[in-house]
Amino acid sequence: MWEEIIDKEPLNILAIKFAHEGYLRMGMLSEMLALTSKVLKHWKPVMPFYGQILNLHSYSLCESGRTEEAEEIAKQSQELDGTSLRAIHSLAYVNYRRNEYAQGIQLLNSTKSLWIDSDRLSSHYLWHLALFYIKRKDFTAAMDVWDTEIKARALAAKPDYISPLLDAASILMRLSMHGLSLQQRWRDLWRVFSRHLKDHVWVMNDLHVLMTAMGTNESSLVRSFKDSIQIYIQTGKGTNHKVTKEVGLTLCEAMVCYGAANHERVVDLTYPIRGQIHRIGGTQAQRDLFHEILISSAGKSRMPSHQKLVRQLMEEKRVP
Repeated sequence: MWEEIIDKEPLNILAIKFAHEGYLRMGMLSEMLALTSKVLKHWKPVMPFYGQILNLHSYSLCESGRTEEAEEIAKQSQELDGTSLRAIHSLAYVNYRRNEYAQGIQLLNSTKSLWIDSDRLSSHYLWHLALFYIKRKDFTAAMDVWDTEIKARALAAKPDYISPLLDAASILMRLSMHGLSLQQRWRDLWRVFSRHLKDHVWVMNDLHVLMTAMGTNESSLVRSFKDSIQIYIQTGKGTNHKVTKEVGLTLCEAMVCYGAANHERVVDLTYPIRGQIHRIGGTQAQRDLFHEILISSAGKSRMPSHQKLVRQLMEEKRVP
């Protein structure tokens, strides 16, 4: 629908944004890049919202691994508007895809005054900041960002805005994978995440609901999630239902197995579908968590054939 509108009205900024978001949520990366490449030809620097189009295109390029082009486009947006929050995000994402974690930390800390009070963006930028710290193995700094900034935004999130909860759960999961004991933090987060137990509107949300239930160490919550998603599989329909059935359920089972230290089963489940994980949507940075779970389990597995996969999997995860 949005593409039909855009073909007739290539300057329709709302249609472009909705189409871009839709492709992102469905993991349709080539379509997302084709969209922004197509519409950019119709826009001029003097037009309102031109900077936003540049940021969407930079984001699409980065998702496709074309980080040099993404950086160039994001800097063009910054030149138009030095306070552009989306340009900052695009540049931070470039830093992530290039493994430039120190540069990402410097970027976000130096621009913090511009984005920290943004209701819709600050939680995700803080997620990037904490993620950069984790990648540098500065777990104390990452935990401090979670405790002082991310947690409050998650607990205060309105029922119709789940993104801060995903940000909070994702950071806790990564820290848990490094051996940190976080049960009370998971329980605090579950107080607000529990209201989304039966939503099943986007598989990415469901995966974060499950990891939060697991983090509480309450087996009854995990069972409740499993029961709910099975009902959805039996009665649901549409694109999200198809992706949940074909990819999401396997990732859910793999996460439960990871929590039980059944690393052999994690590899057996996830390795065959690793090329399909993009279908759950979200950004590469968000989806990397599930690749990292696979790599972690391959390294911890008692099976030599699994251990031999670690180097291959790490190579696959590199920027194209």
